[in-house]
This record gives sequence, C-alpha cells and structure tokens, in this order.
Amino acid sequence: DISEAEDIETINMYHERIEKGYTKEEIIRSINTKGRDNARTPMQWDDSLNGGFTTGTPWLHVNPNYQVINVEQALTDSSSIFYTYQQLIALRKEHDVIVWGEYELVQTSTEIFAYLRSLGDEKWLIACNLSEQSQTLSVPKSKEIILTNYELTEVPVGEVTMRPYEAFVLKV
Repeated sequence: DISEAEDIETINMYHERIEKGYTKEEIIRSINTKGRDNARTPMQWDDSLNGGFTTGTPWLHVNPNYQVINVEQALTDSSSIFYTYQQLIALRKEHDVIVWGEYELVQTSTEIFAYLRSLGDEKWLIACNLSEQSQTLSVPKSKEIILTNYELTEVPVGEVTMRPYEAFVLKV
C-alpha cells in the first residue's frame, strides 16, 4: 500500500501516475517490481518490540513475523539460514570447484534451478526446487551428499522427487 512508502521518489511517481490515469493496482505492482523499500524491513534481532531494531519508530515497517523469524531464534537453530550460510562460505573456501569450476546449466522444469560445476576430476551437482510443490529431477549417479536442507538418508540418484524448496549439493 502506498501508505507504507516513505521514499519521496516513490510517492511522487505514485501521484504523477494517478494523474495520468494509471490504476492504483498498476502503480503498486510497478513499485513492488522496481522499488527497493518493499523488499526491505528493519533487521529482526529478537522477538521484542520492533524486532529489537529500535526503541523509536522505524522508517520502514517491521515484518509482522519478527516474533518467530529473528536473529536470536536463528542462532538457536542449527539448521537455520545463518548456519547454512556459514556452511556455504566454508565450502567456498575449501573447494576450488565452487569458485573456479566450469558452469553448466542443467535442463530442468522451470521450477528447478540446477547446474553442474566441474574442475579437473571433481564434479558437483547443485539443485534447488524453487516452488512450493514437489518437482522431479533426473540425478546422475552421485558419490556423496555435500549439503542439503532436508535430511537425506541416502544419496539421491535417478528420477528424484524434490520436496518443496528442497536444495542439495552432490558430488557426482
């Protein structure tokens, strides 16, 4: 809603386009597509007022999920995004294939982003289901699970059903 906008450029553009006959819905869709503030909220440090970001009034609204999704909570969850990023950074530092490996896009459904990284004899498959529905991916014979956001009891191979938002890295 335009009432949430604080950016003067956004507010001015909104009023200019209203005068030109655009609908409010068209303008908001444009703002959400091109603007930055709609994707920003104050850092949610904990579950206190304003997510612990400030005792004052924040310029941008605080996401209403701050009581559940916040830094304090993430630090208590070993499978949180915080710790996943730590693992990704460590992998990048330890494995040249991530930095220097050749990139090859894997043809998949539009809901799965998958690619291969290869360097010398080493080859990794990185696959992410970007949807809230299960998706199928053809996975080559793999040697090892490097990283996953779901618990896997065995290395996936063949026609694999990826769960919603599932991601994994496999050594193939």
